[in-house]
Amino acid sequence: MRRAMWWIMLGVALMGWACKQPAGLTRGASTFPQPWDNTAPVTVVSVTTYSAYLGLQPQGDRFFDLDTTSPDVQDRVLIVFSGPVDEATLSGGIQLEAVAGNQSGVISGTVMYEPETHRAWWIPTQALRDSTAYVLTLLASIRDAAGNPLDGNGNGVPDGDLDAVTRVLWGPPGPGGGDPVYTLDQNGPRIRDVWTFTVNPWRGAGYLLDQDTLYIQFRQTDLDPTTLGGAVFFRTYPAGPSAGNVQFVRLDTVGNRVQAVFVYSGLNFATLYELVVTPDVRDTAGNPLDGNDNGRLEVRDTFRLLFSTALDNTGASVPYPQLLSAVRNGMLITLNFSEPMDTTSFVAPAFQLFVWTPQGNLPVPIRTLWSPDRRRLEVRFSLPDPRVTVLGYTLFLSHQVQSEQGYPLDGNADGMGGDPARDDLWIGL
Repeated sequence: MRRAMWWIMLGVALMGWACKQPAGLTRGASTFPQPWDNTAPVTVVSVTTYSAYLGLQPQGDRFFDLDTTSPDVQDRVLIVFSGPVDEATLSGGIQLEAVAGNQSGVISGTVMYEPETHRAWWIPTQALRDSTAYVLTLLASIRDAAGNPLDGNGNGVPDGDLDAVTRVLWGPPGPGGGDPVYTLDQNGPRIRDVWTFTVNPWRGAGYLLDQDTLYIQFRQTDLDPTTLGGAVFFRTYPAGPSAGNVQFVRLDTVGNRVQAVFVYSGLNFATLYELVVTPDVRDTAGNPLDGNDNGRLEVRDTFRLLFSTALDNTGASVPYPQLLSAVRNGMLITLNFSEPMDTTSFVAPAFQLFVWTPQGNLPVPIRTLWSPDRRRLEVRFSLPDPRVTVLGYTLFLSHQVQSEQGYPLDGNADGMGGDPARDDLWIGL
């Protein structure tokens, strides 16, 4: 089964290398194929304070008191983008928070945008302070003129919270000439391992039960136990509410590490959940959780772990259906699945065939025939216009197609089905 999936994934990779992706297909978290804009998404070119831009002081990450009125600091932030930005998305997409020193909390402000230069000015509407550290966050909710999200990490594809950009800015030194004690979360708690009494979900060794003891091991020993209540919870995946009950029990010190012990209950069987640990978890010095373990304070520092609960209280695996093979022979495509499939779920837009042409991609009418055990599907098709130049075919299967038992497709063969970010399949044929 793994070998078959390897050949399918290799075919997809070779398809992307050999041909330009057609204009109507998307790769990523989108549920169904839809038109996309292939222009480069906007990135952040620079972030600097207004005082540094004017040459009043040399440090681009330092605020300066432009009107010399003590103790408030009058300055602003200049953000330069690589291209046009949707101005309406800037006011909610730029945030400044005081994290240490003489001020705390989110700082209110307004945005002024210059479309001809792609520059945005963030102007505080409350005074800043000296001897204070601030974190500026540019959220991925910022859109360019074509509607593409901010490409904060510069990899050319939408990555959700991973595309947020953070910068640490400092108020001017105080009367004593010093800055507040503040590090980029380099000493914040970092998660080393997660497991339950029954299985280890981080290592992928089985399915969680509906109730069990949960262990979260941290790399440091100076964890503040008062911050753990409410900062750890389960959430129905992908967009459901919090689920079950999680109660903190104790901290156990093991060598140079500490592990937090919880008990949980109230989960449903055969269901996808996320374990969520928020940056509200802190060490005894007040440093928040470094959820992605990169030594920086960022908006994406919430730790998330996707898992599935077991089929029942015996811990049995959930039979999420997998695609074992996909073969095209002329105008016939044969698909083989690991489980009997619900034939009524194989309808557009969850199940579609596209033909690649020099003018873009076109949907192709199809006729389906299932084997008696509903594990094999034959797809017959014909071109709507025989004169079209064919560059290739792409078959799309959504994570929403399901087995007869109602379990969604496990497109990436990781043992968990129904994930819109990972279980959609685009197959080059």
